[in-house]
Amino acid sequence: MFLTLNGDHSVLGKKRTQPLPCDAFLGEPYFRFFEYDEFQHFSSHRMKTLEMYPDNLPLGIDKEYYMYLCSLHSVEADLYRSNKTTREFNFPEEESRKGLFLTR
Repeated sequence: MFLTLNGDHSVLGKKRTQPLPCDAFLGEPYFRFFEYDEFQHFSSHRMKTLEMYPDNLPLGIDKEYYMYLCSLHSVEADLYRSNKTTREFNFPEEESRKGLFLTR
């Protein structure tokens, strides 16, 4: 998936391991981390990733509903992401803005 989305594998290998913050933690008896996905998570790139998941992969989300949310929010999310490139994923700005022009 990483390479299909044009990730730079040489950069990924240089990243250091660090704890990721979460939005909330539910203690006993659940012991669950909670992450709230804001609009920017519902990008066209997330949709591509979900499309690559095997059908029999057990998920903690409703994949079809998440993909539906991506279809609703991808233009706005892609525009937001175009200004927040990362070292391992440097998506071209024109690719992220392409959807904006198609909807006007």
